[in-house]
Amino acid sequence: LWLLTEDYPRGPLPPEVVAAVTARPAYWAFRWAAGQALAARLLAEPERVRGRTVLDFGAGSGIAGIAAARAGAARVVACDLDVDARLACEANAALNGVHLELADDLATAGHFDVALVADVLHDRDNLPLLDALAAHCDEVLLADARVRPEALLAREIFAQTDATTLPDLEESPLY
Repeated sequence: LWLLTEDYPRGPLPPEVVAAVTARPAYWAFRWAAGQALAARLLAEPERVRGRTVLDFGAGSGIAGIAAARAGAARVVACDLDVDARLACEANAALNGVHLELADDLATAGHFDVALVADVLHDRDNLPLLDALAAHCDEVLLADARVRPEALLAREIFAQTDATTLPDLEESPLY
């Protein structure tokens, strides 16, 4: 994937850079732990998406959607509000020799067999999105490192694994 490299600046940044990053965070530039775990699971269990229509919701870099396409999904739509994330999805799909359709709004994306949702619940205000996705998708596969399983009542846990965000953000091992 085209992503942020390990040599990104880690020291104090000038105020104008901090303001720019805060105004337009580049979440898509990281290979987030849960996205990696979900992509690996799809490649190991391609029957989850093979021949199905797939929505990669909050797609970021496109890692889960790309894995779904490589696993044989009939159609994959990468949906993200961030125009830069959609550009990253397009570039990363081309780099991997697959095609992703792009969307910026769940309401206009249509209906899907499967939704892939990775690393979007870092903001607890996003939790209701799971119910909204259920109205657009027959099945929702959620991967998130910041939500404890007990917080997802009435949801089935099908796997747990270890993964690290890259470049490494030195996150707590709890994540």
